[in-house]
Amino acid sequence: MALPGSGPISFSQLQTNFGGSNPISMSEYYGVASGVPGSGAISMSEFYGAANIVEYLIVAGGGGAANRHGGGGGAGGYLTTSADEGGSFSFFASVGGGGAGSVDYGNGGGNTSFRGLTAIGGGRGSAFDTGGSGGSGGGGSYNGGPGSGTSGQGNGGGSFANTWAFGGAGGGGGGRNAAGGNASYLGYVGGGVNGNGGAGAQWLNGSYYAGGGAGGARGSDISGSGGIGGGGGTRVNNASSGDGVGGSGGGGGAGNDAVSRGGNGGSGVVIARYLGSPRASGGSVSQSGGYTYHTFTSSGTFSQ
Repeated sequence: MALPGSGPISFSQLQTNFGGSNPISMSEYYGVASGVPGSGAISMSEFYGAANIVEYLIVAGGGGAANRHGGGGGAGGYLTTSADEGGSFSFFASVGGGGAGSVDYGNGGGNTSFRGLTAIGGGRGSAFDTGGSGGSGGGGSYNGGPGSGTSGQGNGGGSFANTWAFGGAGGGGGGRNAAGGNASYLGYVGGGVNGNGGAGAQWLNGSYYAGGGAGGARGSDISGSGGIGGGGGTRVNNASSGDGVGGSGGGGGAGNDAVSRGGNGGSGVVIARYLGSPRASGGSVSQSGGYTYHTFTSSGTFSQ
């Protein structure tokens, strides 16, 4: 909880709220909260009302896609939260893996759970039935419509377009900030255009996460592009499609023919950040712009 707004503040209160080691050094608390200097002399009054605010990003694994004229994989669910983490704490991050791409039916992404919240894995893409529902939904395919997204975590996939006999163009997988693009038909000679993956969302570190994978097509139809934030794009015939970027929650891109597999979904991630120097443990630790970041691309414990 926040420190008092007036009166005396003790070293032990600083340590209880922000962590630190004995013997206490004031330099341990440079920049730990808004209004606290990042260098030089510090007065205890500059800690009045200071709180140990930690901001969190929680992203599930993206859905895998299929081949042929399939839909793209949906992005993993995307959640954010923040809390005053005064005192000691310990939270376990269970990070979901990306769904595997396959030939006819992709696989959904794994859930990511942290601090009482669960981000739902992205919906699968398929070549022959409805796209999977999840954090964001997989794109529609030859025999089915798109999957739906989870409210507050993502969006639905785009729809399929039947372009010519035994062909078609798949819808894009949904992303955190936009639904997957619908495929379109350009006429018998022109074929179709695959749906693009839905765009992901930008977090506080400036990076984008949870973009949807592009839809696939048969023959000479035009490939779509993966959504910004880790979605995979489609590739040419007889080549595996684009995978979602690891640690992004992006959906896999669908393949273009009967031989290649669809792209794998990208694994999820948990990121915690707070002002000042490192004072907690867990994950990969980095510093930028006055903040410390703890990044979990696999399961682990965040503690102080």
